[in-house]
Amino acid sequence: MSVPSATSRPEPPSPPPPEAIVATTLLSPDGSYWGPEFEPKPDPAPLVRACYERALSTDPELGGWLSFSLRYVYAQPVKLALVDSSKLPQALVDCIARALSALRPPSEALDVQSVLYVSLRPKSAAESAP
Repeated sequence: MSVPSATSRPEPPSPPPPEAIVATTLLSPDGSYWGPEFEPKPDPAPLVRACYERALSTDPELGGWLSFSLRYVYAQPVKLALVDSSKLPQALVDCIARALSALRPPSEALDVQSVLYVSLRPKSAAESAP
């Protein structure tokens, strides 16, 4: 006598995470714009976006902001410190800080201090904003 085998159905694919809007702005400590010659490399927004999209997959409404102090010293990694943030999961804040550790100063920067502002919004929230 043969026993019927259970047929397993493939798992349906997971829905993609909501699209993320990540904006980064680099300013001098007094709030003025440094200009493109002092922008770190690589562009910080894609570094942050990877962390944020992962967080959006568990909380599609998650949004907020962070500010980091940056110090560029010629031919050295950027020194980074979190200054302030809105209420965000610690795992997201840690992931963003780790991702931003990949930043390198532009060749023009000899010893420059800056503030990097990061804004995080799910695309759905941006579309519904007035």
